[in-house]
Amino acid sequence: MSITEHQESIPEELGKLPITELTTCPHEAFARLRDTSPAIPVESAGHRYWAITRYEDVRRVLSDPSVARDRTKHGNKVNPGRAVRTDAKHPRVPRGVRQSPFYEEGERHQLLRNTLGTIFTPRKMAELTRKVRDSAEELLETFHRGQPIDFLTDYAYPISGKVICAIAGIAGNERNIRAAIDVEALLTPVVSEVERAARSLADWAAEIADAKRQEPGDDVFTTLLRFHDEGLMTSEELTSSYVFLLIGGMEVAITIGNGAFTFMTHPGELAKALARPELFDTCVDEIVRYESNFRFLSPHVVTQALHFDGVTVPPGELLLISLGAANRDPHQFDEPDTFDITRTTTGHLGFGHGVHRCPGAQLGKAEVAVALQMFFERFPRTALVDPPDQARWQPGKFKRRLEALPVIPL
Repeated sequence: MSITEHQESIPEELGKLPITELTTCPHEAFARLRDTSPAIPVESAGHRYWAITRYEDVRRVLSDPSVARDRTKHGNKVNPGRAVRTDAKHPRVPRGVRQSPFYEEGERHQLLRNTLGTIFTPRKMAELTRKVRDSAEELLETFHRGQPIDFLTDYAYPISGKVICAIAGIAGNERNIRAAIDVEALLTPVVSEVERAARSLADWAAEIADAKRQEPGDDVFTTLLRFHDEGLMTSEELTSSYVFLLIGGMEVAITIGNGAFTFMTHPGELAKALARPELFDTCVDEIVRYESNFRFLSPHVVTQALHFDGVTVPPGELLLISLGAANRDPHQFDEPDTFDITRTTTGHLGFGHGVHRCPGAQLGKAEVAVALQMFFERFPRTALVDPPDQARWQPGKFKRRLEALPVIPL
């Protein structure tokens, strides 16, 4: 069946359903999407996407080889009839910021994952965990009881930035930390901000490649440069791989921030962790389940028709796969809207699933656990500056992160 024939079977009234509610109350919106259909067409930025929100469906799609993550490579397979309206503006970003081999399947993807695997040896994990502790201790010494700070910009981002710089083999200076923070702008709904950040990151990656060519080291960025020089990836792919690693490293800062906010809005759970410090090591999975970093993953391409309990998604369509919705599916987790750091979270999808599951999950969990434990043991009565319902969450359909987290260390 052709794309045109498939197009005729798509319900027009659902094809224009917006997902703007996700900005302010995503979990209520997710529940409605889960209850409505296993695959429901929604409008975003003038185009139709299919929202996949139920746990079993999300897990299946993430491990389905016919669902492609690399939209750039499979762009010719995307249905041009997906346009719902023509007035939406889309950011123009350099190809080098959106064409990473990390998004592929197959041998090259496995080669890159194996390269990242060299980071996570016991010795290097211990070194990086010490980096987290040293960075946290240094920052905590600058905080004073009763004096407000922004937990994100003053604590979470600097810690994660220094760790990803150590992994990459680059200096933890202002320029590189700024680049690490800039990656967060790539998934905002502000077109001009996305374009600015993309240009800045492309320039930064080119500078880093030149520096690594002059002074190679025993680090991931040097290894990726060697792959480029051996013809295993293009210059654009090298740039995007550098950016991809920054994105992955800075995801940890979002989890640290979401975890701190969740603890401060659930003081009983924080009291449990402070009374039993070992819970800080195990609670990260519950944080990632309860307040997943992603509302939706970046769009995936359907290359073969997908069938969901009476609904067929034609080839050529784009999927919006929701980890946040899946992780609160009541068919998978009892009382999913309850934050409980002693619950068993086996099977949660906060780190993805299948061949693209986050390769740095173990390091990320250690980083979050150490950062939260050190902060709250030093300032156990820390309070939010603003009421929880006034928290400023980043708008847009992708990330679930706070734009700021003003707190008073106590």
